[in-house]
Amino acid sequence: MQKTMHLAGPVILTRVTTASMLTVDVLVLGEFGTEALADYVLGQALVHNVITMLNGLLLGVPVLVAREKGRTADADLGKIWRRGLVYALAAGAILCLALQSAEMFFRAAGQTPDLAARGAAVSTILAWMMPFVGLYLVSLLFLEALHRPWIGVTALLLGNLCNFVLNILLVFGAGPIPALGAQGCALATVITSTALAIGLGLYVRARLAKPRAQPNGGDRQTLLSTAQEQRRIGHAAGACYGLEAASFMAMMLIVSWLGQLELAAYGILFQVLALPFMVSRGIGVATQVRVSDAWGRGDVGGMRKAGWSGLLLSALCSTAVALLVVAMPGLLVALFVDDLRVAALAEPAMVWVAVAVVFHGGQAVMNSVCRGSGDTWVPTAFQLTCFWGLMVPLAFVFAHDLGRGVAGVCQGIALSCVVSLGLLTVRFAWMCNQRLNHSQRGRG
Repeated sequence: MQKTMHLAGPVILTRVTTASMLTVDVLVLGEFGTEALADYVLGQALVHNVITMLNGLLLGVPVLVAREKGRTADADLGKIWRRGLVYALAAGAILCLALQSAEMFFRAAGQTPDLAARGAAVSTILAWMMPFVGLYLVSLLFLEALHRPWIGVTALLLGNLCNFVLNILLVFGAGPIPALGAQGCALATVITSTALAIGLGLYVRARLAKPRAQPNGGDRQTLLSTAQEQRRIGHAAGACYGLEAASFMAMMLIVSWLGQLELAAYGILFQVLALPFMVSRGIGVATQVRVSDAWGRGDVGGMRKAGWSGLLLSALCSTAVALLVVAMPGLLVALFVDDLRVAALAEPAMVWVAVAVVFHGGQAVMNSVCRGSGDTWVPTAFQLTCFWGLMVPLAFVFAHDLGRGVAGVCQGIALSCVVSLGLLTVRFAWMCNQRLNHSQRGRG
């Protein structure tokens, strides 16, 4: 566990500082007004889910970098990074164009014309950061796979500072700058993401990924094979992350049908769930690197030790946060909003958020662990089953048919995460046994 903690510490900081940008957005808009907060929660939710899918599409970069680094010390890892940049830029541009239809999507999802227009105004501004988010994610994942996560931490800390200052200026206005509310918050995020993409990309290009000449251009067949595998891992992970993200978008829509106050309350509850989830996501990334490294060496015992250590570390961290959530729900809600109507809706749901914190984090770690061990489409099938087959229907029934409102949505999230963690845990144990049997047959 010590090795996992050594790498996970800065990776966790990276994920938390990434999530804290949205937390700052919610805090600032909570002070600006409930309507602006509801607009941003709706508009940003769609973009956040698309970013989650983009993150999955790019996971082939860290898996291959860690595996190739484990196999040989002189691998040209810069090729993987450069392929990732091209792929990220193309995928980001396509997603940016797709998000320009946000208002049509919100209307089709049952939003009122007024709320659909206001939420879409946020989404279409945030859409322009998609290519830049893709570029900085490739560099960030590349650095983490090389065990150099502190560079990303430093960049994101500076990004948080930039985002906060821009939020104050653009949301509330200052001097000749008008108060732009939710749209100003979105513009601040676009500017910050652009700066992060340029800064991290220039660093990696100058220090770690300079092009290297290879005899006869390298082994063409090997290059083609690794490029295909990079896409295969990314496509499976992107589908998995996309399905999970889309299911949480469905949660947002289910809540929005309850009303504007419920939407604002869910925005707060989602932040309480998202921040500790980013801790587990960071542990998952670190664990995935260690599992991939062990896979490259053919060390099945190392894969097992890394995987279970990551799950245990996530459980300890998540449980500590869950106990805090249960102990002081009112204080946590008060940090985000002073509207007593919103607080009255959010506080009763906190106990279910606490349950979700533990199991949502655990399933995120085991998802990463399975992918680090070479698993692709089976975890995707599990997420489809758990999040769309269980979470969405349960949340709708609990919230609307049984009248439990926002708390019912959180109940659906918690129960589906329990099932997801169980399935992924069994899958990883099976994968390790299969690899062990394969290696024993090879030695025989």
